[in-house]
Amino acid sequence: MREKSKIEIDKEFIDDIKDLVDSKAEYLLKNILSDLHPSDISEILDHLDEEERNYVFQIIETEKASEVILELDNASREDILENLDEEQISDMLDEMQSDDAANIVQELDEETAEKVLSQLDYEDSQEVKELLKYDEDSAGGLMQLEFVSVFVTDTIHEAIEEVREKSKDVQKIYDIFVVNHENHLVGVLSTETLLMVVPDKLVSDVMNQEFVFANTHQDQEEVAKIFKKYDLVTIPVTTPSGKLVGRITIDDIIDVIEEEASEDVSKMAGSVNEDVTETSSFRISKSRLPWLLTAMAGELVAAFVLSRFENSIQTILALAFFLPIIMAMAGNIAIQCSSIVIRGLATGEIGVLDIQRQIFKEIRVAGINGIILGIVLGSIVALWIGDVHIAIVVGTALICVIFFAAFNGTVFPLILKKFNIDPALAAGPFVTMTNDTLGIFIYLGIATFFLLNR
Repeated sequence: MREKSKIEIDKEFIDDIKDLVDSKAEYLLKNILSDLHPSDISEILDHLDEEERNYVFQIIETEKASEVILELDNASREDILENLDEEQISDMLDEMQSDDAANIVQELDEETAEKVLSQLDYEDSQEVKELLKYDEDSAGGLMQLEFVSVFVTDTIHEAIEEVREKSKDVQKIYDIFVVNHENHLVGVLSTETLLMVVPDKLVSDVMNQEFVFANTHQDQEEVAKIFKKYDLVTIPVTTPSGKLVGRITIDDIIDVIEEEASEDVSKMAGSVNEDVTETSSFRISKSRLPWLLTAMAGELVAAFVLSRFENSIQTILALAFFLPIIMAMAGNIAIQCSSIVIRGLATGEIGVLDIQRQIFKEIRVAGINGIILGIVLGSIVALWIGDVHIAIVVGTALICVIFFAAFNGTVFPLILKKFNIDPALAAGPFVTMTNDTLGIFIYLGIATFFLLNR
């Protein structure tokens, strides 16, 4: 059952904690923290500076500390781990599920990790080492080795006894996995079924043989899609040969969804691998600079195209007034389309069969919006400049550029996905570059054709 915070965690409360830390009031701090949920304690620690955070963490009892450290943001957790010795870390790992322990070990340097693992019980150490063999973004790296399994030849009574025995080590038992004597997964038994069926019934008679499972080498994003599609709370994990080796629970998947969403947003913003809690300005600059340079290179190409129409702009200076509007509207359209497509690809809502439908849908929407916006802008230009020809050119150019922007923003992520390039990473810079370059060309090309040749 979740512990409840007795005090609202606000600025005043954080200031009080800081005062207690300054005065080294360890007893009072322990009393306050003992009443708080681990996630609330992690929130407090995230608002403390390095020295205060390390002091508070050191006075938290080991069992609760093992939960708190899992709730911390990456920067705070890294800082605390650096200030703990191997014995303290191994004591915390003893309290964790195997998947959480493996995640912590992965964050340690190689030398520290070896020392920590050597201090764990042999069985726990082997479990963590087994999980570390898998890629951290795979089902194998995500799974935990604690689960309940029964043999297909067992009775319901024997299955219940197995659940009782394993409940000491396995948290949140949602489903019981059924295996044959070669440990191959052959069925799934829900706890509800276990309670409703008579004890002498065979597991094989009541188990669900149409079950969903994950493969150890399956990407965590694919597993998250399976959870969403089938409304799962847990899923068994098997080796490629079908042997049951672990399970993944919904709380791990929620973390994956948050991680993948944050990663995609960061990529689209050009800040790959940048943590929101990162404090080093140089590290942040290093992650952003390559994409800013890419964007600048694209804009230089656009500037070159613009220079080719120097005579047109000098002849009709009013064309330059509306260039920022044309580019801004096209950019907004492209971002809207690419964001929707990237999200659809990430969540599985857009598949191979949906590509043509999605392209035509975005083109239709762009057509409606482009015509409306073109008429509005053309009318404003006519009233402002007093030249109907310029108004027609600007309105027509906006419609054409919006059509192109919608096509560009929709198709580009799909092409990247086709070539196994992450659209969230590459679409932003290239869509912007292509949009600006060809958008300027379309706008000034139409203007040159209609106005300078009239």
